[in-house]
Amino acid sequence: MIYKPASKNICCLICLLVISATMLAPGIARSQDTKETYQDLNYTDRMMLLKLETLKPHEIAEFFERLSQSEKKTLLENINDTQKFKLYNSLNDADKILFFATLEQDQKVAFLNNLEKSDRKWIFRRLNDVDRKTIFESLSAEKQRQYLQEFPELAQIIDSKEPLRPPIEEKESPPSRIEEIMSGLFPTEVSKELRLYGYDFFKSDAVTFAPMQNVPVGADYIIGPDDNFTIHLWGKTEKTYSATVNRDGLIIIPRLGPVSVSGLSFAEMKNHLAHRFKEYYPDFEINITMGQLRTFQIFIVGEARRPGTYSVSSLSTLITALFASGGPGKKGSMRSIKLIRSTKTIKKIDLYDFFLKGDKKQDVRLEPGDTLFIPVIGSVVGIAGNVRRPAIYEMHANQTIADIIGLAGGVMPFGYLQNIVVERVKAHKRRIVRNFNVDIATKEAVELNSALQDGDLIKIYPVHAKIRDVVYLEGHVKYPRQYEFKPGMHISDLIPSYDYLLPEPFLQQAEIIRLVPPDLHPEIVEFSLGNLLEGDQSQDLLLTDLDRVKIYGKIEKKALPQVTIKGAVRSPGTYRLFKGMTIKDLIFQADNMTDQAFQESGGLSRLVPSETGTDIIKIKFSPADAMAGLSAANMALEPNDVVHIREISQYSQALNRKVYLEGEFMFPGEFTFSENDLLISVIERAGGLTQEAYPFGAVFHRDSGKKDFLMRIKISRKEAKESAYWLRLIHETNNLKNANDAQNLKQEANELKKIFSSILNKPK
Repeated sequence: MIYKPASKNICCLICLLVISATMLAPGIARSQDTKETYQDLNYTDRMMLLKLETLKPHEIAEFFERLSQSEKKTLLENINDTQKFKLYNSLNDADKILFFATLEQDQKVAFLNNLEKSDRKWIFRRLNDVDRKTIFESLSAEKQRQYLQEFPELAQIIDSKEPLRPPIEEKESPPSRIEEIMSGLFPTEVSKELRLYGYDFFKSDAVTFAPMQNVPVGADYIIGPDDNFTIHLWGKTEKTYSATVNRDGLIIIPRLGPVSVSGLSFAEMKNHLAHRFKEYYPDFEINITMGQLRTFQIFIVGEARRPGTYSVSSLSTLITALFASGGPGKKGSMRSIKLIRSTKTIKKIDLYDFFLKGDKKQDVRLEPGDTLFIPVIGSVVGIAGNVRRPAIYEMHANQTIADIIGLAGGVMPFGYLQNIVVERVKAHKRRIVRNFNVDIATKEAVELNSALQDGDLIKIYPVHAKIRDVVYLEGHVKYPRQYEFKPGMHISDLIPSYDYLLPEPFLQQAEIIRLVPPDLHPEIVEFSLGNLLEGDQSQDLLLTDLDRVKIYGKIEKKALPQVTIKGAVRSPGTYRLFKGMTIKDLIFQADNMTDQAFQESGGLSRLVPSETGTDIIKIKFSPADAMAGLSAANMALEPNDVVHIREISQYSQALNRKVYLEGEFMFPGEFTFSENDLLISVIERAGGLTQEAYPFGAVFHRDSGKKDFLMRIKISRKEAKESAYWLRLIHETNNLKNANDAQNLKQEANELKKIFSSILNKPK
């Protein structure tokens, strides 16, 4: 049977899969928590598991480090507990943490209990508080006592009444539009997936507006009822007073009596109290520290996400209070939120100033009874495409295209400004499209100031992906890439010398693929690269925008001279002809002659052009002389020469022409014989027969179906009967399919009988 390479590879692959299934499937079947059976895994994962099985312990860590995160998880999910323990002991510290994170909760407990004490401490102290507490609570009472002794910090985690939050897993965010464009994914369309701007700002968890404790306050903080603070005096007088402002705005201090502080700023109150204390205590220093701050009620109404009454700290401002209600809902305005105090609107805030500029000038501190009113959202306009922040924006009256582009962070460098599209609803009847040229390099840039209407959608398309002002150098060159096109540019500007080419370029011809206007259909312009590099100015063609200069290699164009060697060499085939190459060089390239090579005579076929066509001449040479370097035989080769190394006639048959002598020979064994050898000569080479030999009982077998004449002769001892020989002869004869072969075998047997008789009759 002949095996082709492809078949061989398939067989090897099948064997490998069978072996891997045999090795790994039992281990996987034993794992109760395995999410996938071995048969469900793809080829890559199977090979990965097989690799793990074959590695030594010191090789596992290096193998695991090279895997991706997903491959590591796949591996860990598809091995049994024994394999996991073996793997863990071979990992580095970082991969041990990852390994432990992939375990289920019950697996973590079991795994920790099986670790050495030092290893258990190392891994446990690197877990987050949620995992540590969960593991602790799943333990028996005895184990809990053991863990508390090993990890004293557990007591604080267990006693903590604050809810524990699992650590936030950082998920890799998808690439931004800028990242996609810079990576070569140039957009061709405009996405209309727009969201109202600013509303995500309030999506995070609401801030707690309960009274804040022990926080510093600014000098402008206004003192009011329920504020608490501590007064420290030191110097010649050491005093400490704790005071709380009552509903009348007074604090009561021993010796000073009632002191009115409500409505004063923190700085004013400090100065006022210092003057009062000086009336009684000379030469002292004073320090006042705020304690518990007062709280009060405010109202958040209108289109808030969670309207209602809220208790806020005396330090709260309009913006921080909006978090209590989750900010404006999707129907609420971001740009005209009102602060109402005693029935009067004292402030109107535009959150865009805060979101876009970080400007908190409009943010004011709240007072008891304040109302925040969020009206319905006003006019909106969407902007999509190549701006830095595409979204739906709430707009003020008479805002222009330039204003909205400014809100969107400006146009990206990829935006096409000469044809901005605005989709618009006209008179509540139909949708229309208007086009604007806002390129600042043109006189039409005035259209940037075009007013927009409620519901307009601005679409800024990308410039065409086709690069202009460029030429390309391709093919058999060192620096294949795009180059800036400049008017008056020639081929020599791209290829000034051989140094810019790879070895052995095809010098006869190169090409320029040119796009010809106005329809930019391609045409090929040919030139001689060799003549160009020799200084022929006629070949130094002028380039145009978008030209592609293509250089070929000799191998690509099959321009390299070749020679062929056939016959009794180890690697017959076609080889490249190098300058000065001889027959000896070619035989060496073909891994030398085989043992069957007839070294006295070989042949060389050569094409010779003539007037009538091409003739083939044949030249004889001695391969042995050629390998010895004799010039008469070691001729220089020419393109397309064919060298023939003949095989020795019937060499392989001669190697396999063997006879096996068994039994009562002086020296039994395997002997070779030539074509004209007689059997008796072979027996004589075996030293003849022993004294115990019974030649008339000899068994002779010949495989007549083969060309190499395999024979086997066995001579028994004298005790063997002659009938055994004839029975064997009959058996051999009956097994032969050809009657002539049977007759020949009988004749040979009779001849053998005569030969053995003559051997016995010879004098000893």
